[in-house]
Amino acid sequence: MKDRSNYISLAVLPFDNLTGDAEKDYFSRGFVEDIITYLSRFPSLQIISSHTSLSEKIKADWESAKKFDIQYFLMGKLRQMGDKIRINTQLFDPNNQTVLWAEKYDAPMQSIFDIQDSIVEKVVSSLSVQIDTRRLAEARKKEFTNLEAYDSWLRGYEYLRRGTIKDDEKARNIFNHALKIDPFYGRAYAGLSLSYFNEWTCQFWDRWEENINAAHKFALKATSYNANDHVA
Repeated sequence: MKDRSNYISLAVLPFDNLTGDAEKDYFSRGFVEDIITYLSRFPSLQIISSHTSLSEKIKADWESAKKFDIQYFLMGKLRQMGDKIRINTQLFDPNNQTVLWAEKYDAPMQSIFDIQDSIVEKVVSSLSVQIDTRRLAEARKKEFTNLEAYDSWLRGYEYLRRGTIKDDEKARNIFNHALKIDPFYGRAYAGLSLSYFNEWTCQFWDRWEENINAAHKFALKATSYNANDHVA
């Protein structure tokens, strides 16, 4: 049996997309994956991986908590309404069937990064974890970028997941669009690198050297513009 006194385990479940448009699922999924990544930087928190929490049939109940050794669940609902976004989220204790913290955000889309920061900070605070303030500051550091560029990153990454040549090409077009908006956006360069990496590992063996060189070139660009970003 693990000594739970040394850590707090948390699963961030998929946020329900209430927009009514299945094509917007990518935004909800990307939003949650970023929260998982930022929370994972705190050493006293053991965060269930996005692969497990977003793909497994995990429910915020005692059975899932016992099976995956989860102490708390972070859940939410997300709705995009034009240039506004509404997010309801709560931190749930499955053992006591209690809500430790809940918040409703109703703000312009431009506030999406502030909302992510707020959720991370309040989750950490609610769990009463002793966090080094320096780490908290580092976890809240994200490269500033235009919201449209961020949306392009999420769209392009959704195509990368599919792993086909055509989808890699679509992803590249989207990442290049993001770079027209912000030429210094590290994630767009990281996306370009991943698109060529896909083809180097799985496709186009006759372009093996061309693909690996392109993947390496864009990876270097990504880290040169923002080496601290987890994607880069």
